[in-house]
Amino acid sequence: MKWKEFFPNKDLAEQPYFEAELLCYPKQKIICDYLSSRQAECHTSNQYNTCFWMLVKSGKREHEAHEILKGTLSKDRNELLFQKFHLNYNNELAMFRKGSCTYRHKVQNLRMQRV
Repeated sequence: MKWKEFFPNKDLAEQPYFEAELLCYPKQKIICDYLSSRQAECHTSNQYNTCFWMLVKSGKREHEAHEILKGTLSKDRNELLFQKFHLNYNNELAMFRKGSCTYRHKVQNLRMQRV
């Protein structure tokens, strides 16, 4: 809604969208475990997508890029990015490598009463 305010010289090609989930878990440990697994999944997806689009950008067809990446592990994708594109994936900002998440921890508000 405020695209032009932040990017006045760039037209919006399509409406942005974001993936989000709202979950309610009974214990903080369960929440932390869930968020850790989601961040690991985000890291894997982002690393794969970074490799995929770098390969496409370098002239590979999308099908070829998928075939090259099929069955690769994180270390293989790190090596591919470094050897072929001189990109050290570990130097990327953590929010791009590992994603971000927010959560609200409800705390009881204790007010001091005046006597």
